[in-house]
Amino acid sequence: MKSSDKKSPTATEREMKKSTPARTTEHYDANVLRENLAKHAPPDWEKKKYLKLLSGYLDREKPLRMIVLTADIRKSTFLMKESVSFRKFAQLTGKFIDETARLIKKNGGWFDKFTGDGFLAYWLWPEREREGSLFSEVFGVCHTLLYSFKENAIQLFRENSRNFPAGVGLTLGIDAGDAFFVTVAGDLTIVGPPVVGAVRMVNAAQEPWETLCNVYLGEQLFSHRAELLSKLEIEVRREHRKTKEYELQEVYPIEFHRVIGAI
Repeated sequence: MKSSDKKSPTATEREMKKSTPARTTEHYDANVLRENLAKHAPPDWEKKKYLKLLSGYLDREKPLRMIVLTADIRKSTFLMKESVSFRKFAQLTGKFIDETARLIKKNGGWFDKFTGDGFLAYWLWPEREREGSLFSEVFGVCHTLLYSFKENAIQLFRENSRNFPAGVGLTLGIDAGDAFFVTVAGDLTIVGPPVVGAVRMVNAAQEPWETLCNVYLGEQLFSHRAELLSKLEIEVRREHRKTKEYELQEVYPIEFHRVIGAI
């Protein structure tokens, strides 16, 4: 066929080509990928052959089911502005985030990143048979973080403040579903609906110390609420809250009744 006989792509074909996700890992060799994942991974990640598992999902067209946890340090901007020593404020924040990352990894999670006034983390959820132990890990971390911030971190911030506003605390948002690994500035991070949903839950919190689940995970927990209360001492409710996107949206507050210690 002569070049002049070739058909030019239609506008639809051009648009489809533009919207097709590009591969995110084509420039990685196995060692670079291992080094990148190790920064975020739990200690036993190689023993559990996560490298082999994740290498098959590191294409944007292959999402992986996970539980996503986000956190927000409430009134963090005021804490920074009212700090006697900004250096001390930065040290206290860094210490809490470092301890949080270690706690999450110790309990099978992946620490994605510090977000400036909180963090983003996730647990891989490829097998349904792990639900019991997975929920125990995720909510055990949530409970410990809330307790540790309330009993320890908040007092250290208070001691470094000129004025201390009401409402300082920690709120947690959780969602689950299919997320994608992408490369940003040479580092792997996650994007997708459960990330958006978890952030939405943080924003829907009305008071500090709240933990809210979005509907996909929340309804699964709610349907087993008696078992969760009995085994994990976790109380799950269903409520309606105003969110940025909806006048009223179903959310699932989580309350912890087990007595624990700090990080």
